[in-house]
Amino acid sequence: MKMITLCIISCLLLAEAFAADVINRQRFIRIMPIYQRWTIAGDSTFSELSIPVMIYLPVRYNWSVSFSGSRAAVKGDNFADLSGLADAQLSTSYHVESANLLLNLGVNLPSGKSELTLPQLTTSAVLSSNVFQFQVPNFGQGLNVSPSLTWALPVRENFVLGLGASYQYKGQFTPLTESSLEYDPGDEMLLTGGFDARLSATATLTGDVIFTFYGKDKINGGEILGPGNKLVANLQFRRYFGFNEFGLLARFRSRAKNDLLVNGVLTPENVKTNPDQVELAGHYRRRFTSQVATRFFAEGRFYQNTPAVEGVKLFGAGLAPSLALSANFQLLAQLKYQTGSFKEGASVSGLEAGAGLLVNF
Repeated sequence: MKMITLCIISCLLLAEAFAADVINRQRFIRIMPIYQRWTIAGDSTFSELSIPVMIYLPVRYNWSVSFSGSRAAVKGDNFADLSGLADAQLSTSYHVESANLLLNLGVNLPSGKSELTLPQLTTSAVLSSNVFQFQVPNFGQGLNVSPSLTWALPVRENFVLGLGASYQYKGQFTPLTESSLEYDPGDEMLLTGGFDARLSATATLTGDVIFTFYGKDKINGGEILGPGNKLVANLQFRRYFGFNEFGLLARFRSRAKNDLLVNGVLTPENVKTNPDQVELAGHYRRRFTSQVATRFFAEGRFYQNTPAVEGVKLFGAGLAPSLALSANFQLLAQLKYQTGSFKEGASVSGLEAGAGLLVNF
């Protein structure tokens, strides 16, 4: 969820605050239309065109406000078309310098389309799969409110520990136009701990472990699902060469078994539905001139094979050039290609292309 992600990012930012401001002092607007297309077994294709917009405003040196929203359109073979606004997010952060604390409050505004037809709901389920990593994985999910707290503890000059906690209240909504059933997803609690070690004047190593605990999902007040809790572990290395940067990332994600409704009782499933995932990625950002820079990146993603979800191996590579037109205007672009196969042998490939504008003011 985007509000949970904000808490994770806040923790990492605070842990990296050796000499940098926790609250970014630069106001900006970022618009980055992205086209994503996936093809399975060479013939089944589905795609999404999204237009995400983000506005960031530092109110004071230790207080910021941000707003993000998207519009998207989804099409595909044997999929119902789905388009419209997605939910918008409003977030505010406050840095308590004396205590090394970062306070954040995020709100998911129910501005997107949440009442879908049954075919559109099936399309939405595919969008939300982590395998495809769509820019807009869902259009609407009701009102969510997520307060979070992040604390940094400088242990030594070159080593910082970070701890974070977030709670996400998730409001109920009506998912189907043909039904009056009210779906109430369970609230979430996230706990995270991390470290940032400065290995040298130009190299850092960052790691964190994130636990997410899920409440029971309900329909019309009755419990129907107990989502398995999630663990995510990240390890990232960065090294700087003047204006250039090299980085490596390793991530492990695992979900416990779900509790399913059997004869009116929530019972742990025999084999977990959600596969474990391993992600490996690397990038190199090269500045060619004071106006032109390009980030080259490559990744591998590996998903466990389960009875409910077929395992998949994906490999991808791409580049993200940028062109500074002036001190305030920057053109952005991204191109990425992925290829792989499912456990049973069906091929899968993905293409992602985007271009946008970053405006500082």
